[in-house]
Amino acid sequence: MQDYHELKEQALAKIVNDLIRKHFAKIEKSDAIYVANYEKKEIAGYIGGNTFLEMGKAFDVNIPIFLANELPMQISYREELLAMKPVIVGQDWEKMENCIASWKK
Repeated sequence: MQDYHELKEQALAKIVNDLIRKHFAKIEKSDAIYVANYEKKEIAGYIGGNTFLEMGKAFDVNIPIFLANELPMQISYREELLAMKPVIVGQDWEKMENCIASWKK
């Protein structure tokens, strides 16, 4: 039995409503995911914890991962991100559509 009394309301809502699993179910139904990894916290191409989790789920179910920008150099989980083989497309939607089409073959 877990005691969630010390959690903030947002974390408790995610647990009670099973929001992470529901979000993963949406990813599983997707043709691809697009990560808008713009600069944040003075890190170009930033990818935070939630996005890393989403990318991991997409990779797990063999869904292509597209990025707006290059992966950041200064994050500790860069190697894991590289291993997911994301494709950098910027905002080239045609490139992304072509990749998705070839992925489905």
